[in-house]
Amino acid sequence: MAKTSSPSFVLSLELKKNPLLFSVAFDELEICRVIYNTVLGKYLKLEKQMKREKRYKKLIRQLKAVSKKLEKNEQNKAL
Repeated sequence: MAKTSSPSFVLSLELKKNPLLFSVAFDELEICRVIYNTVLGKYLKLEKQMKREKRYKKLIRQLKAVSKKLEKNEQNKAL
């Protein structure tokens, strides 16, 4: 199914050159980048750890089995 497109608009404003403003903005963006990378790294580490657990693997197998069973029984509306 194709994604419908909606009208998009871009507003461009010229900023007055203020070195202090650019310095502050750059510092804040750098802090945000570091926070993002830290959180992403932590998330990926936890995700990898979760996928190694036996309980997770068991649940994934059960999900696949149920999905397969539902595909076979398309006529049974109770499922």
